Amino acid sequence: MKKINQLKSFLFLLPAILLAGAIFSCKKDNNNNNNNKLSITYLSATSGALGTTVVIYGTGFDLRPTYDAVFFNGKPARVVNADLSQLTVTVPAGAGTGPVTVKVAAQTAPGPVFTYIVTATVTSYAGNRLDGDGDGAGNFAAIASPMGITVDSSENVLVVEQNGMIRLINPQTKVSHFSNSLGESASNRGSTVDNTGNFYFPDNDDILKTTTAQAVTVFAGSRGQPGNTNGPAADARFNFPSGVVTDSKGNFYITDVSNYLIRKISPDGNITTYAGTGHPGNIDGPANTATFYIVNSPALDKNGNLYISDDNGIRKITTDGTVSTFAGDVFQYGSTDGIGTNARFYAPAGIAIDNAGNLYVSDLFNNTIRKITPAGVVTTIAGNGLAGYNDGIGKAATFNRPRGITIDKYGNLFVADYGNNLIRKITLE
Repeated sequence: MKKINQLKSFLFLLPAILLAGAIFSCKKDNNNNNNNKLSITYLSATSGALGTTVVIYGTGFDLRPTYDAVFFNGKPARVVNADLSQLTVTVPAGAGTGPVTVKVAAQTAPGPVFTYIVTATVTSYAGNRLDGDGDGAGNFAAIASPMGITVDSSENVLVVEQNGMIRLINPQTKVSHFSNSLGESASNRGSTVDNTGNFYFPDNDDILKTTTAQAVTVFAGSRGQPGNTNGPAADARFNFPSGVVTDSKGNFYITDVSNYLIRKISPDGNITTYAGTGHPGNIDGPANTATFYIVNSPALDKNGNLYISDDNGIRKITTDGTVSTFAGDVFQYGSTDGIGTNARFYAPAGIAIDNAGNLYVSDLFNNTIRKITPAGVVTTIAGNGLAGYNDGIGKAATFNRPRGITIDKYGNLFVADYGNNLIRKITLE
């Protein structure tokens, strides 16, 4: 009878017990999240590099770090510590510049823009600083005055030396002879690879082609006969071309230095003038009235816009044929970072473009590598202006007259460090 009465008492109290448990559960949840509207008030820092610690101040955060999802420009960040009004996080690799957002449960709060500072780590990829032609592994090989450089779809780095030798550096950094040109390639700043792996580079007054079987032929122009004639590739004439680039459709664009022109070769081999009048200058405007001065490397973005290093400036040619000065000033040299034409370069030699539309420029006489965002913001990412040889991060590294530059599918930069007889690699994080 006593046990029956105890059971009845328990059943009588059960609703109260359950209610108390629910209340306790709610209180516990409230301890983890105050149920305030999720918001971001401000950041302790609005710019920084990989690994920078940032405190996010706001409301509605969860006490449990794993329940707070933080993103820098869409890249997830690690939450180190959390309370109801602030989160301590570290900036993730490759975040880029963009807004910070926080997500807790079903709520998402947008925050301020965080400016991501790219860290550029410079290493010596191949060459031993001695002027020579010895093959070998990485820094045991000798590379002579590298000028042009590009990377193919297999991640081989192809280098044009000043003496016309073509060297191949495989992904394991083994350096070997790829082919000899038909002359000296002293003009070379930019070379390119087509969709099938054939390699193209300027040589004296011609554009040469090296097949995957290492056979070298004249792709366009006539050896020893400079000029500015358009027409079929074999009949056309160039005058000291310095760079070449190709698009996915098989068109080639050539910087024709002494003709002050940008030339185009169509897939059927016909050569035309793409931009310029044949007279020196720095006039922007329609392609057929624009003028150029000392054109070096060309580079194409994914939208088909063409960028040209022109003496001390970077010129842009849009797909509708409009020429503008994108950064720097053709006739004013310097080393100033800044926006667009307020920035200064000193004989930029090579250009490479990443998938996000950022330009990377080897700034020859400044001994630096510069970055230009799609908005035209110019910064120095590596080198300190002094000629030298030091590996390191950012401005702790030094170069000696860097010329050609290229970028692989992973976003790594390779630089033909002419004065150091080296190929340098820049890892961007």
